[in-house]
Amino acid sequence: MIYSPGVRVLHGGQLVMTQGINDWIATGVAPYEHEPNPLTLGQELRRHHIAVAVTSHLNCDQLDTCDEDHLLNAHTYNHPGEGGRIVSVVDRNNCPPLYVITDDWGGENAVTTVLFKSEY
Repeated sequence: MIYSPGVRVLHGGQLVMTQGINDWIATGVAPYEHEPNPLTLGQELRRHHIAVAVTSHLNCDQLDTCDEDHLLNAHTYNHPGEGGRIVSVVDRNNCPPLYVITDDWGGENAVTTVLFKSEY
């Protein structure tokens, strides 16, 4: 059975983000940096960037994930509740690369985490 995007969003479970993501949204300073990148987005656009990354991840969009991992993700998306993991990569908009990871896709303990690649 293939689930519609609306149902898929529910399979992502609890949404959490690292302190690095939270600090970056608030200040524009990425982890291990001392000041914002001069090309970084404004605060509202940083929030929007994270929201788009999470929404795209939950809808099985490829984003900047390699083809091989995207195929693994697609299999997991279509088999919720089997303990699968989905990993998406977002590397665009002059922002530090980030990962969106859902563990236990569609399961009772599903958690979606947003983190910078440098925090993995």
